[in-house]
Amino acid sequence: MRNLKPAYIVLGGSLAIGLFSLILLVILNSFLNIHLGVIILSPLIIAVFSYITFYIFIKIFITEKLKILYRSIRKGKFQSTLEGSFSLQDDVIAQAEIETKNWTDEKISEISKLREQEEFRREFLG
Repeated sequence: MRNLKPAYIVLGGSLAIGLFSLILLVILNSFLNIHLGVIILSPLIIAVFSYITFYIFIKIFITEKLKILYRSIRKGKFQSTLEGSFSLQDDVIAQAEIETKNWTDEKISEISKLREQEEFRREFLG
């Protein structure tokens, strides 16, 4: 589940909604006389509409969460490759994980360098 792309999750959910509406229409067909074209076309329209709707909502949600993450990491400054919107076709969560790990490694390296300089300064002054 960790490597699922958000677009695949939205697609799976939309197909499940379409299948559910198809089953519902088949059940309703036993009570009402529904045309076969309506039974086939309605779930397809519902699935496409739900895909578009959830794609937009998830894209906005993930983009906003990642922007907050990158702002906290970079203090409001994005790298040039991360500006703009994120694509749900990519694994944006894994990309954010990698960026966070790189940032952490940079800061750990910077802290150790500063500690070495502090130790050198103390020895030099002592």
